Amino acid sequence: MIAMCKHSLGACLIALLLIGCAGKPVDVVQPAQFKNMADRMSKELIARHLLDDAGNYVAPLTPAFGAPDYGAALFTRLSPSFLFEDKVQAAPPASFAASVKPGDRVQRRENGFVIHTLSKKISINMIAVADWDDDGRDDWIVSCLVEPVNGGRTRDYYVAIPAPAASGPLQGTAVAVYECFGLACTLYMRETKIPDVPTSGGAKTMVIETVPGLKPVTLPPGAPAPVEKNGLMEKNLD
Repeated sequence: MIAMCKHSLGACLIALLLIGCAGKPVDVVQPAQFKNMADRMSKELIARHLLDDAGNYVAPLTPAFGAPDYGAALFTRLSPSFLFEDKVQAAPPASFAASVKPGDRVQRRENGFVIHTLSKKISINMIAVADWDDDGRDDWIVSCLVEPVNGGRTRDYYVAIPAPAASGPLQGTAVAVYECFGLACTLYMRETKIPDVPTSGGAKTMVIETVPGLKPVTLPPGAPAPVEKNGLMEKNLD
């Protein structure tokens, strides 16, 4: 926003109007991962003003300079403490790097990494940078897919890392979990902003907690076409 304002007050006002109408800016790091997340929880992203009702999001026309090596930062700094019974150890280590044992295999990537252990595969992906919790600061949004080696239940954790510092440990909170037994999948939210929907009789739908701290919600769809404005772009998920 500051870079746009120094070029033209008109451009700045247009950008502000665009953000006000379409939502908060989202710097998508991995489009395929973001689309996957939006397909699963578009209603939540709409409620948090990260998508509009048509499935579009607002992104900078030019990517931020000096973006960190997300893969390295997440591997060496992010604690696995957000995992439930998928914990890497009973007492979580300080980082995923510290959790690696002899015999484990690690594949490092620019925007994530994969750890292969004897019992499971853990895949971490940096998805996007956006203000998840409405405090005016950018958070990292990350996915962590845990797949047992011998099949069974898989869990894809969606994790918000609040306003990460340039260095030091990273603590994330599992804001949602997409859990599957074969083809049967359920999305659980920790704190949903989706308004309660009255049933046909006028009563609000019941919420049942079945995963620690998380609540099941209904699954969604969504998406049309990109519109460009000065400094920002309204994008769809295709």
